Amino acid sequence: MMKLSLQSNFVDREEEVPPDKPLAIVSAVGAGFPPRCLNRPDDVRKIQTALNRFSPGEGGPVEKLVADGIAGKLTKAAIRRFQTEAVSGIKGADGIVDIDGPTIRRLRAGPAAAVISNAPAVFLAELPGLIRTVTAAQAALSLASARLDLPEPLGSVPSALEKHFHTKTASQKRSTIPIVQRVYSRIQAAIGHLPVGRVLAVDAPPGAPGIVAADLMVTFAGGFNLPFDPVTKRVRQWEGLDTDRIYITPKGRRMTLEQFRYCMLHELAHFVSGDGLPLMDHDFAYFHINRKKYDALDNLLCIRNADCYSRFAFEVIGRGDLKLPL
Repeated sequence: MMKLSLQSNFVDREEEVPPDKPLAIVSAVGAGFPPRCLNRPDDVRKIQTALNRFSPGEGGPVEKLVADGIAGKLTKAAIRRFQTEAVSGIKGADGIVDIDGPTIRRLRAGPAAAVISNAPAVFLAELPGLIRTVTAAQAALSLASARLDLPEPLGSVPSALEKHFHTKTASQKRSTIPIVQRVYSRIQAAIGHLPVGRVLAVDAPPGAPGIVAADLMVTFAGGFNLPFDPVTKRVRQWEGLDTDRIYITPKGRRMTLEQFRYCMLHELAHFVSGDGLPLMDHDFAYFHINRKKYDALDNLLCIRNADCYSRFAFEVIGRGDLKLPL
């Protein structure tokens, strides 16, 4: 049974109503051993059923599990996949569902249910929260800059700068901080002082060229800086799309609001880039898709990689582990 309710933030929430009581197990289930993991058949069956509620795109099993109460290799692999794709707040996927940990809490919450019915309106409604996140990132950068001139250990720079912009030396930190600050300042300008006549976010039109099913949001690098054409009073177009807008796709409308804000920041980094600093997606080095590629970027590529800006800001507010739909 599904419960649907329209929220004041323009989000239709679908919630699966549990038939009896919330998911609970007596002992841990999965790839562990006694005394931690007893893999009681009744517990295993509950976890198998809960995993099957999630689609593969939401971290559920690629093929539905047989709810037979046996913690076999398919069930253990499904738990690891779910932890990797859908669970925030864990360090590594150990393949174990504890009786009260982040994995079972995520299972209890059910599949991602937010369906954003008016994405441009939600985009505008989420700007204040995004401004707070960017402000926190700016403050962290200012603190990092000040600490560079202090003796150790007082001068230790916040790890987020090293983690997401791969600054290995004090010299790299000194050169990176003002560049990153400038990008965040442009984002603050873009979302706080919209030019008259410009629409920042719109729904992606069906069949739009260059937009594929996997995309969450799409924009053009430097779109915020484009001038109006003196005749048409519009910016130039590409394949019928205005190049000064952020397009929200159908998949992007199925994110949680926190994921939505993250993608807003990522696309805004593209949107405000320019002046010799194009912010791209270098070699598809997204933190949530290919961590090895992301970690392999050097400092200069990090400065030019949009995902580094969204990840740094969310790291600062304690949500650096945020997962996005694949």
